[in-house]
Parts: sequence; structure tokens; C-alpha cells
Amino acid sequence: MIGRRSPRFAALGLALSLPGTAFADCNSTTPNTGESVTCTPAAPNPSTQGVVAQAGSSGVSVDIASDTLLDVATGPGVHLRSDSRVDNAGSITLLADNSWDALFADGNGNTLLNRGSLMTADATADGIQVNGSNNTLTNAAGATIATSGSNANGLLSAGGTGNTLVNAGSITTTGADSAGIRVQVGSAHTLLN
Repeated sequence: MIGRRSPRFAALGLALSLPGTAFADCNSTTPNTGESVTCTPAAPNPSTQGVVAQAGSSGVSVDIASDTLLDVATGPGVHLRSDSRVDNAGSITLLADNSWDALFADGNGNTLLNRGSLMTADATADGIQVNGSNNTLTNAAGATIATSGSNANGLLSAGGTGNTLVNAGSITTTGADSAGIRVQVGSAHTLLN
């Protein structure tokens, strides 16, 4: 019915606009310290909302189940801070004009594991990127990363020391100045391909 709103739908609209409210298939999109996020293929799938840990948070855990689709128009697929982990067994796609990374961490001691699929299309939109020290980035056997923008790398360490970058899967980059695995700055990094 046009022009008339049910209280049930008004409450649904309010719930969807609150920070931290679960969108589609993830039980949280803005986890704080020590919180766990689980994303499943429950309807509606795909979800258009990424998971972004709150600034200053640590100990966040994000698990993206097989057959879960995140098609993110703005922002990262998953953004961690420090001493946190993500395990992606689903599919994360960053849509055109989204220059964030599919999996991103800007602190220390993080573990970013891709066992599914990561796809990005814009410039500088990496598959997995870290800015910090003692992080582990892994593209596991059977997993895929595909980037098509310029300067969009499969695995990128953009700073820090002691990061470990592992590729046992498939990485395809088609944009200018892109690499499958890249270390920009820092020292004592380990690369395994």
C-alpha cells in the first residue's frame, strides 16, 4: 500500500539504521575488541556491507562461511585493527570505483586468510593488504585473488617488519604496475609462493 507504513516496517527501518546492526548475512559489521563476527549465506545474499572493526579494537575474529557473498560498493570487505583474524571461505567482491582492499589490516599481529575468492576492480584495490608488523597474509591452496585496477596487488605489505606473505592458491593481476605479491617498505618479511 503506497503512502501508509506499517509499524513493523518502521521498526525494521530503524533497526537497519542503527550502528552495529547485523546486515544481511553478518551478525555484526562494526565489531569492537574481543568480538566475533560470523557471515553466512543466509538471505539476502549477497550482502553489500563490509565488516570494519572499530578504531583501536583488538582481538576481533571474522569468519566468512563458504557460499557467502559480500559485494561491497564502498569501503573494504573486511578491515581489522590489531591482534585480530579473518578467515574468508566465501567470496568478497569490491565493486567498480571502490579503491579499498578486500581484506585489510592497519595494525600489528593480524592473520588474514583467504580460502575463497577475492576480486577487486579499482586502482590500488588490493586483494589482501597490511600496514603494520608481524602480520600473516595467506592465499590458501584452492583460493583465488583477482585484481584488475592499476597498482592493485594480490598480497601487499605496505610497511612494518616481520610480515609473512604466503600464496598457495591463484593470484591474477591485470592492471598496470600490479603484482601478485609486493612488499613496498619495511624489513625482515617472509615471502612464500
